[in-house]
This record gives sequence, C-alpha cells and structure tokens, in this order.
Amino acid sequence: MNTLQKLFSIAVLICIIALSSSSVFAQSSITWMSAGSLHNWYSNIGCEIEEGGPVKDQQCGLRWPAMYDYQDIQAWKGLWIGASNFKDSKGRTWNAKVVHIGPRVTGANEFYPVKFYTKSKFAKPSIVVDDQASEREANAIQIDSVDPNMAWDREIYTECNTQLGLTMVRRIFQFSNPNHENYIVNEYTFTNTGKADPADPTKVTYPGQTLDGLRFFFQYRMASNRQTRNVIGNPTGWGKNTNCDARADGNKTNVLLPANWEKGVSGEDTLRCQFSWHGKFNEFADYDNIGGPIWKYASLSSLTAGDTVGRLGSANFAGILTVHVDKSGVDKSDDRNQPSTTTTFDSDDDLMRNNSADNEGQNISEYALMSKGHDKRHLEKMGETNLEAPSKNAYFGSGGMSFANGYGPFKLAFGESMKIVFVEAVDGMRRDSCISVGHAYKLGQISKEAKNREVMKSKNKLMYTFKRALDNYYSGWQNGKSLMPPRELIVTGLGDKIDVRWTLYNESDPDIKGFKVYRALSRFDSTYYLMATLPASARSYSDNTAPRGMSAYYYVVSVGAPVAKNDALMISGDSLVSHWNYSITADPTTLKRPPGSTLSQIRVVPNPYNVASADILHFGERKDRIYFYDIPGKCTIRIYTEYGELIKTIQHTNNTGDEPWDCNTSSNQIVVSGLYIAVVTDNTTGASRIVKFVVIR
Repeated sequence: MNTLQKLFSIAVLICIIALSSSSVFAQSSITWMSAGSLHNWYSNIGCEIEEGGPVKDQQCGLRWPAMYDYQDIQAWKGLWIGASNFKDSKGRTWNAKVVHIGPRVTGANEFYPVKFYTKSKFAKPSIVVDDQASEREANAIQIDSVDPNMAWDREIYTECNTQLGLTMVRRIFQFSNPNHENYIVNEYTFTNTGKADPADPTKVTYPGQTLDGLRFFFQYRMASNRQTRNVIGNPTGWGKNTNCDARADGNKTNVLLPANWEKGVSGEDTLRCQFSWHGKFNEFADYDNIGGPIWKYASLSSLTAGDTVGRLGSANFAGILTVHVDKSGVDKSDDRNQPSTTTTFDSDDDLMRNNSADNEGQNISEYALMSKGHDKRHLEKMGETNLEAPSKNAYFGSGGMSFANGYGPFKLAFGESMKIVFVEAVDGMRRDSCISVGHAYKLGQISKEAKNREVMKSKNKLMYTFKRALDNYYSGWQNGKSLMPPRELIVTGLGDKIDVRWTLYNESDPDIKGFKVYRALSRFDSTYYLMATLPASARSYSDNTAPRGMSAYYYVVSVGAPVAKNDALMISGDSLVSHWNYSITADPTTLKRPPGSTLSQIRVVPNPYNVASADILHFGERKDRIYFYDIPGKCTIRIYTEYGELIKTIQHTNNTGDEPWDCNTSSNQIVVSGLYIAVVTDNTTGASRIVKFVVIR
C-alpha cells in the first residue's frame, strides 16, 4: 500500500468513526403512544421535532380521534433548557447556556440518549383477519416489558444526559379508561448528575456544580388538522390560521367572546393551560372555514369522493395543561406560579432555527425569550373581537403562531432533582355531530355563526378533559383504572357469515360483565355501529347481515360495571368499557358465498365493469374490484385478454363461492378497457368453465 492509499484509508476510518460516534447520540428512534383515542409518537432524545416522525410531513402526531385517518394536529414540539453563569468543562463561564431539541434541530451533541423502552400493563393483544395479522401503524410497537401493577395502560421511558450536566428522565403514559383516554401524561424529572460526556454517559463531567437560573422551555406548533389541509388551503397544514389562547396566566383578553367561551366550565381560569384551534384562514374565500368544512373533493387519499357533505374536519381543540411543578430541588410541593412564562410567537422567527449550544450570543437571546414572563394572549395581539364571525389574521410574520410554556428560574444543587408534569390533550365534536352540523351549514339551514358556536363548544370539552386529568392526578392516578380488553380477536369471512371470536387475558375476570360488538362497512374510518350486546360468557358472534362483497371492519369491547356519575367532571356514569383501539381490525373481511354446486352458476359482478360507475357500484373502498361468484370452493382462475394473453392466475383455496379481483395483472398493472376471458378450473374434479366479461375505462 503506497502513502497515498494509506492516507486515504486513514481518512475513511476517521469518517467511519466520526459517523458511528455521532449516530449513537444523534439518530432518533421513535415509538407510538396509542392506548386511547389520542395517538402520538415519541423520540428517544426527549422531544419531538419538526418532520422528525415516521412520516416526513409537517403534520404528524397528536392524532385525534385516531379511529379515523389523517387526524394529525402536531406540527412540532421543542424543548430548550437554559442555565445562567454556567461553567463548562474548559473553565469558561457562560452568561447563558442553552441546550436544544427542536423545533428544527435534532439535539445532537447537546442531548445524549441513555435509555429508551416501552412497557405495558398487559401483553399486546393479537388481531387476526382471515388468517392474517391485522395492525395499524400506531399499534405496531414493541412492548419491552409487562408490569400488571401499573396504574396506567402503557408507558414510554426516556433517559438522556445533557451538555449542562443535567440528566433528564421522561415518562410518557396513557390510560384507556373512557373518561381519560384522550390525554397523554408527560412526566419530566431533571437531576443534576454532572453527567454530560458523550463518549461515556456514566462519567461525571461537572462534579459538584450547582445549576443556577435553570429554565425549561416547551414549545408547541399546532395545525388542526391534516385532513382539511388541501381542502381549505395548504398553509393551514403548518398552522398559518392557528389561533391560540391561555388560562391562569394572569391575563384576560378584551375579546367579545361567545357566552359559552369564558363561562362554559366552572373554574377553568384556574387551569394552567394553553391551547389551539383551527381559526380563520383569510386566504380562503369560498365559505367560512371555522371548523374546516369539507365541501369539495381535493383528490386526496385522505378523503373519498362522497365525503363532501360539508363535514367539519377540524372541529377540535388541542392543548397543554400544567399539572405539577416542584418548587425546588428540595421542596416537592406544587409551585402554582409556574409556568412563569407563557407566550406566542411566529413559528418562523429567526430563533426557531439553527440553534446551537456553542453560540453564546444566540443563547442569550434564547434565554431572554425563555424568561419573558406572561405575554399578551394571542387573541389580544390579533385584535380579534368576534369568534363567532372572526376576521383577523391569526399570524404575525409568515409562519403561523406557536405557543410556549417556560418554567423557572430554579437552582439545582449537585445531586438534587425536580419534576414537571403536564398533559397533552385533544377534544372536540364527535364525528356524527361534525357531519350533521357541517351538512346543515352547507345546505344553508344554519348560519355560519350558529356553526361556529357549535365548534367553539369544543373548547369547553377540552377544559373538562383537563379537569378529569387533574382529578386523576390528585387520586394518585387511580381514577383512570381501565377494563381489560380481549386478548385475541379473530375475524373470518365465511360463506354464510362473518365469524367474530375472542379470548381474554383472564377467562374468569370478575370485572367483565359482558361484551359489545361493533361493525363498520366500506372504510376503516367510517361509522361503527353496535351490532350486539352479549353476556360475560360469550366468546363469539356470527354476523349474518353484512352485505356480500362489502368490506367489513369490527371491534369488540369488554363491558364492566357503571362508574360513579360526576356532573362537575362530565362523567356520565355509563358502564366502564375496554378501549376499542386494542381490539379493532385494521384490515377488511367480507361475507362470502357458499361454494357453487355447478360450474354453470359462475358469474362475474359487475359485468360490464364501468369505472365511471365506480362510485355507485364499487365494493366499499375497492374501486377497481370485481367478484367471481358461485365458484368451486377450491379452484384456479386464469384471466386472459381477448387475444389469449394470460395476465393473471388466482388460486382460490378458502372453500367459499367468492373471489375478488382488483383488475390488476400479475405485475400489478391496472388492466385497460377490453373484453376479458376467465377460465375457472375446479381443482377437485378438473372440470373447467369459460366466462367472459368487459372492463370499460
């Protein structure tokens, strides 16, 4: 090896070592919290940044209600931790030192992940549809351990060291109890360990140093919600029309608000919260956009052509409630003066990008924002005077508005720790109300003001969610006790019925008094209807009413005893039920026919297949699907063009009389218009029959 080759090899080795070293601390792994109707993803580095999730999209996470597709509200989060008069390992004293995760930086070389795992109260349920595992994205998670003694259903544990010598432990947990399933708890514990060495996370780098002027700054950019983005306007997807408001910050807006806004929930002014909703988007002039009415089909995969009745796609409120903040490293009582900073700011502000703990001038500006105190509320900044018929721009600058909660200042001696607890929550109008109110508005049966009043009531629902979360916290998290779901759900489409079966974690569970079976047709995210109420002894249900060939989806919930009614917390007193999310099929099945008795019975439906009639004749969401009916239980179907070219071979083995074909070739190409010939061969007798059909495009 010559000198040049040696130098090149050394350079490559250095690059590999550098990349390997940085990947240990810079690469992010994520997992989902999805025990209830609110789903969100979480990162091993301790906060969730812009486009850092499983989908590189500005709207990803904080999905509610997650039973339906494209409900994402979260655009970013950010966590900055700052200290004053900080002395680094080289002996330099910083007036302000700030470390960052987000909103647009990864936290690399400032936060150092140590541990990241998920545990659950019970093993993950199994869902099987037609002999295949069935699982949605947010449920496809790894459970690292099971702890049946947990008060909550699931927990994500994250531990990171930081460049400040501060170790951060974050526990994310959620309940599936029907009264507590639309919020997610964030519990942060910060300990002055002195550990910050990226090469050795266990090494004490800053022994004995007291961290002074500690501030914790959590940022949130909301955009409600992804489904209406391209209907109302693309900028709504990054929050250009997002409105924000706050409570318990010492401020009051002078906005003339609807009566149900300020006075709807007793004691809401004591709730330390900030929240957002889909406000006026001035660039959209077709109709009043509050609530995100869907009047037109925007050629989105998130909508069907028939979903244009005016349904309100963004009639929800999302927010953060501060639950508890330690007064100091030794006083663990709740500091009611925290957060000490509440503010809204332009999401495209210069401080929201290219953040670095090594830039002291920038750190000083960031620390000043973190220490700002209670800013004017967003509505007052806007000058908005009427939320029933809003007219003001929600944004200042170009990026839409984000809000932040800042906690501090604190002094944390070496070895001391402190805790901050808050919840992320979403609530709003249910799907049936979104449809009925939106439809009435589109037809002119109600005014925009009447429609907006209904949307604004969602703020009250969020406040009740916050109150239930506080009540649960004060009970030591005991009021969120949930009912165990089915352990296994098996759904099979047969020739005379759809068979639904389930097992339990404890077959003699005394808390389970019965079961309810629900079904949706056509799409996973359509309306689910109650099909049966069954006794505690039941372990199966036969559905004989599903339309043949129509996609069917199911979930089964356990039913327990009634809970105590509480009007102050909007708890109805209904029976406790397990959560649908644990036992819902993500994939469809269909009611099939019994095998045909003779080959002469075989039919192709529809025939001819005309794509122009797909909205009327298609089988659920399968717009290119046709069916071979009354075929033998085990047969081979070979499909040819009119010129004799074999384009598809289907092996039918499920002993029913139905077999679908999605008009695709063996190479997964959609077929063109023309005459097609199917040869159906009975695998038992060897007899065959030829049937002809037409495809029109």
